[in-house]
Amino acid sequence: GGLNHSDELVKLVSEVGGFEIGVAAFPDGHPASGGNFQQDIDVLLRKEELGATFATTQFFFEASHYFNLISELNRCGSNLEVIPGVMPIKNVKQLKRMAELSGTNIPEPILKTFSENLDPEEVFKLGVEWATNFSAELMERKNTVLTRSNLLKFTSSKWCSTFSKTLSS
Repeated sequence: GGLNHSDELVKLVSEVGGFEIGVAAFPDGHPASGGNFQQDIDVLLRKEELGATFATTQFFFEASHYFNLISELNRCGSNLEVIPGVMPIKNVKQLKRMAELSGTNIPEPILKTFSENLDPEEVFKLGVEWATNFSAELMERKNTVLTRSNLLKFTSSKWCSTFSKTLSS
């Protein structure tokens, strides 16, 4: 037998020792929890109890969802660092598919901005602009650390470079 749930993996890695253990967090709710926010919090707390030291969120579009997650973890006494997963929008069809699979709602203003009729360069430009503004909002509302080193690994170096330059200006 293998492992059935990620908390089992956290426990296994923790028992081996010598690792920082990162887990996923879901500001918009885990697809399997059916929108049960408290269940999602309980799962994160359990993973922290088993040895998780940080979490990176699934991509999300509404800062209030991230801060609700942080507030509830803090209320429960958690020390888990939760790094916001800011996803640059680079492909409209891919964005919609990923949101569908993850259960993440795309707010109407974003859907209007990112029309499927836009050319790839315009999507890239608007995507960097949106991600930069969203990251600035997160940093302004809380001492959230967003640096080039903790951007999600799937972002292109071109995007990271553009993002870093934009934040520096």
